[in-house]
Order: sequence, then C-alpha cells, then structure tokens
Amino acid sequence: MDAADLTELASLQAQTTPALAPLLQARALQESLDVHQCAQQLQELRGLKADVPNPEVLGLINIRMRALQKQLDRLMAAKQQAQAAPAPLAKKPAVVEPAPPKFEEIKKYAWDQSTKQVTVYLSLAEVGQCHCDFQTTSLLFTCVDKSGKSLRLRIPTLCEPIDTAQSTYVVKPERVVLKLRKHANVEWTGLDDTEKRKKAQHQKLASSGASTAELLANMYNNADDKTREELSQAALQGRIKREEENKKKLG
Repeated sequence: MDAADLTELASLQAQTTPALAPLLQARALQESLDVHQCAQQLQELRGLKADVPNPEVLGLINIRMRALQKQLDRLMAAKQQAQAAPAPLAKKPAVVEPAPPKFEEIKKYAWDQSTKQVTVYLSLAEVGQCHCDFQTTSLLFTCVDKSGKSLRLRIPTLCEPIDTAQSTYVVKPERVVLKLRKHANVEWTGLDDTEKRKKAQHQKLASSGASTAELLANMYNNADDKTREELSQAALQGRIKREEENKKKLG
C-alpha cells in the first residue's frame, strides 16, 4: 500500500471517525511536533484504535504511532543530552591586585660603630608603621612618615656580615635607630661595601706592578668629590714643588 492508498484510507475512516483526521497527517508535519505534542497524539491514537473496525486503517494507525514514537524517542534523547552537558564555566571576576607602594629612598643617615655593633641613625619624626628586614649581608628598613609617605633605607650589600638574631631597631619621637650586631669584631670601612671594594681593587692594582700615576688615577676615579679635590690639590702642589726643584738645579 503506497502513500496515496494510506491517505485515501485515512480519508474514508475520517468520515466515520472524524477524530482521526488530524492524527493521520503527513510525516513532514510529524517532524515539527515537540515532546508534548507527540505524547498527546500517541495517547489519542491508542484511545481511538478500539473504535476502528477496518484492519487496513488500524495498520495505518500503527504506522503513524511507530513514527510518532520514534520522533518522541529522538526528542527525549536530545533533551537528556542537553541536560547532561556541563554548564559553561562562569568567568571568574578579574582580581585587581593593589599597586605596591612607591617608596622614597632615605639618602641621609648617620652611623657609627663599636667593637660589637654598628648603629644607624635616621632623622625621622613621628613615623607610623615600621619594619626592618635584617639579612646576613643586607638591610631593608621601611616606614610610613607622619604625612603618609612610604620611605625606605635599602643597603643591598653591607660592609660585613651581621648577626640577624641580635640585630634590632628602636623608634623614638624624633628618630629611628637601627642596631646591627657585628658577626665578627672587625672594623667597618662604611655601612655598605663600597669603600671595601675600592680598597681591594686598589690593593690588587698595586700588587700588579702599576705605576704611581696609575695608582693615583685609580684613587681619583673611585673617590668622592671631597677626596678628589684633596687629590687635585696634592697633585698641584707636587707639580709646583718639582718645578721649583728643577729651577734650582738649572740655576
């Protein structure tokens, strides 16, 4: 029996059973049904089968019910698959890290030493939160002054090692005092190792057989402004003295 025959049987049966007319439609309409509509039509067809005496029309109803059941199975499988699919991960809000504080370097300080300790004096009045990180060969002191400005004293390489467990600091109304316990009872040439390195470099140059002029040039290059002025004055006086001695010899 082809589609035309089925349609004709459906038309004949619909004359005696009008409720079958909308239930025996073409497959194109069947595929547009949703889950609820498929289930509803299946239930209606099951109820009408008892009122259909024609076996050929019953066969047509069964074909229609099988098609509706397949459509219903497909729709239910798609629904379950959609429900089983993991929900898209919600994007976590971006965490904005607070900007690190900008420190102003503490460039002016005083220091002295005893056989066991180096003391650093910072002229800071009414400072707020303070912290000092003592390391064996370095020092980092940070604080907030009374105006809210972040300050720090950073010595990346101390002149000599210190005992961190015995080092401490004291905050006073008009200043902060850092107390660095020496690891060994040796004389420090400075708070950092700048002068120590310069001295070692000069000694190495001297032991290599460098001339007096080369040694003086090295001293001048590694000196501060005050020492350079003193070296220049010494060089000038030495030249004047040599010129006077040469004049006496010629005279």
